[in-house]
Amino acid sequence: MKILVTGARGFLGSHIYKHYVNLGNVVTSYSYRADNDRQARAEIVELIRNIKPDLIINAGASQNGKDDPDAVHELLLSNVALPGYVAWAIKNHAPDCLFITFGSSWQFDDENDQWPFNAYAASKTAAEDLLTHYAQDGVRMASLRLYDTYGPGDNRNKVVNLIADAMNGRTILNMSGGEQEIDLIHIKDVIAAVDQTKQLLSERADGCLLKYAVRSCQPIQIKEIARIMSEIRDLDVSSMVNLGFYPYRKRERFVLDCKQERVPGWRAEIKLEDGLRDLMEMRRQQNR
Repeated sequence: MKILVTGARGFLGSHIYKHYVNLGNVVTSYSYRADNDRQARAEIVELIRNIKPDLIINAGASQNGKDDPDAVHELLLSNVALPGYVAWAIKNHAPDCLFITFGSSWQFDDENDQWPFNAYAASKTAAEDLLTHYAQDGVRMASLRLYDTYGPGDNRNKVVNLIADAMNGRTILNMSGGEQEIDLIHIKDVIAAVDQTKQLLSERADGCLLKYAVRSCQPIQIKEIARIMSEIRDLDVSSMVNLGFYPYRKRERFVLDCKQERVPGWRAEIKLEDGLRDLMEMRRQQNR
């Protein structure tokens, strides 16, 4: 297949890129920059027109957590306009191409109602609304709503990475109370969900925007994650993680919704304890 991956330098995109290269596909990458939008949108449309890919995976996004005017501008360009450019180019230059992009669990509250946690989540909902327009014109697309992803090569400031580094380095990690639920999905399982979604899209004859959650359905509190990781290192969790040091964030969500439909035919295969053990060992070696 001819595949185009945007955001191939990030955690998600780099794993997707390597996966499809290893399968023998012809994979092209593109890095979008919101601060160069005018040139970038022309480039990506021209790229799609020239290579006519079979599949486009948009793995890049602005994760700006602010909501000031500059942040909103960046979020709208990266998370809403870019998927729109891609969908328009598919419609006009590569009508047989499939398109997979990513949403977020933060778009919804614990009752599965649209209630974005922040402006980032709101931009993901806006992108889905825009893509619905192109679905009516025959473009076959899917939005995979990711929960918390983790795995090797992850340099993001994520809570599991912070806990792993603290326990590997025998340092104290100050945290909030840790009563929030998260649903950790290993990057290998995320890629399996992408593969399954690609198959589902290929079976569709009409335009569509499939919306699926990529989740294990086994949410767990952050403080329980810390306990599991302390047992892996045979440590006393209370001596490594200082729960309750920080207050909870505004709009903190303690319970995840469990009502969103998962990708049909897919389920998370990697056990949490195994994934965390591998993560801790990988980060121990990385930080030597």
